[in-house]
Amino acid sequence: MSYLRCAGGNGVCFPSGSGYKTSLNSSDIPAAHRQFFSSQKPYHIDKENRCFVHGGFDRYAPFIGQPANTYYWDRMLWSEAMDYREIGNGNGGFRMETPFKEIYIGHTPTTNWGSDHPMRAFNIVNMDTGAGGTGRLSIIDIDTGEYWQSDPISLLYSVGF
Repeated sequence: MSYLRCAGGNGVCFPSGSGYKTSLNSSDIPAAHRQFFSSQKPYHIDKENRCFVHGGFDRYAPFIGQPANTYYWDRMLWSEAMDYREIGNGNGGFRMETPFKEIYIGHTPTTNWGSDHPMRAFNIVNMDTGAGGTGRLSIIDIDTGEYWQSDPISLLYSVGF
């Protein structure tokens, strides 16, 4: 929303489906910011073997070397973990080709499961609590599991900024 304000974009944000759309153009974003965004990596693995990825990955294939689109947009990892958890197979059967201590994902809102809080299935933590729609923005202390949330997005922003 700050980019819209800097570009003088009054009234260019409008509700669409469960979220919002804007008429923001890439030229409205400062070049240094565009360069920063374009240099982002599709995932991060820390010293504790925790994986941070936007969408997910194919758990049946080695993690490194999967197509970039998989890291950004794949929802199967979370969907399979939730399905597997629901049928009650315990931890034993939900395996991955590349084991991680924990996996932090987004892209698939927990609101699809009736929650606006981070959710866990096995060693996967879903941090997408619906901020792209009407849910909340959440952050977590990965060492303690404590998390903080914004108010619902629908209370923070009104149409027409």
